[in-house]
Amino acid sequence: MSRQLTEARGIRLRLKVDGWHGQLPSEIEYNLLRIAQEAVSNAVTHSGTRSVLVALDRSAAEVRLVVEDEGGGFDSRSTGRAGHYGLLGMRERAAHIGAELHVATAPGYGTAVSVTLKA
Repeated sequence: MSRQLTEARGIRLRLKVDGWHGQLPSEIEYNLLRIAQEAVSNAVTHSGTRSVLVALDRSAAEVRLVVEDEGGGFDSRSTGRAGHYGLLGMRERAAHIGAELHVATAPGYGTAVSVTLKA
């Protein structure tokens, strides 16, 4: 999914998967997939980045998904543009599976979206 979104725009995709053992419950997998899809789509569409990292790490204590771009970032205090609910949707999906979503960004410094789910 990430490859399809990035290749069409000539953006370099880096994938990193660590500590993976077996499947997660399907509801968690589905929501993590949709969060990643939205974060990558936002990076490709809005950030002006030339590179996106999608990292998934699973340890005995937690599952962590990170999507980072090196684009223009944005003011995290803004409520977003009218009719755009990407961040809100990601937050709702994370809450639905009992995970925490954090967005680290600032104008000119790129964006990192991380989702952490305690095991």
